[in-house]
Formats: sequence, structure tokens, C-alpha cells
Amino acid sequence: MQIPAWHFSKKYTKFFTRRIAVTAAVCFMFLLPSGSLFAQVTTGYIWGYVYDPGGNVIAGARLTATDFLHSEERVAASDANGFYRFTELKPGTWAVSASAPEFETGMHPDVRVAVNARVRLD
Repeated sequence: MQIPAWHFSKKYTKFFTRRIAVTAAVCFMFLLPSGSLFAQVTTGYIWGYVYDPGGNVIAGARLTATDFLHSEERVAASDANGFYRFTELKPGTWAVSASAPEFETGMHPDVRVAVNARVRLD
């Protein structure tokens, strides 16, 4: 008795379809965690409050962060609470200055920022 060709194709199609699905699921499980490798943090930030000599906050102060090595400059302003933040700064040494009307300019020339660092500077 001869078995028709379509009999094998149905039987093995189900087997190979299941095998492909399992292989794809296993590959997906191993590749899924590698996506988080691309989301690693490579920057840091500087944050703080701007105060006058009497300890009162200064709203609207203009702040500048400069990385002389990479020729990069960022500008920020303090909010109503005196809060400011420079985000996504490359690791290195930054110079931060703050100025406001009727006040002298304040300067911190050597602020070191590392990867994933949160540097507070008041």
C-alpha cells in the first residue's frame, strides 16, 4: 500500500510549525533582555538651588554649565523656588556659573560629573 504524499506533508507540517514556534519563542526570550543594554545611562546631571548671601532663594537666576574639554555649554534658569537642573551632561569637569540682577556672578570652576551621577550644587 502506497501512502500519498499529502499525508506526510500534513503530519510533518504540524511538527515543523510547532518546532519553529518553540525556536522563535526561545530566541525571543534570549534577545529580549539584550534590548535593555541599549538603555544604559551614560550621562549625569547637576542640580541645586540658588541662594543669596542671606539664605533666600533667587528666582530667575541665569546659570551656565561649561565643559571646556568638549566645547559644550548649557544654559538654565532657576524657577520660583530657586531650583535649577542641568540634565544629560557628559562625564567630565564642568564649570558652573550663576548670575542674577543686583548680585555678583557666582562660579564653581571644577564640578566633576560621572556617569549616572547626581551632583548637588547650591
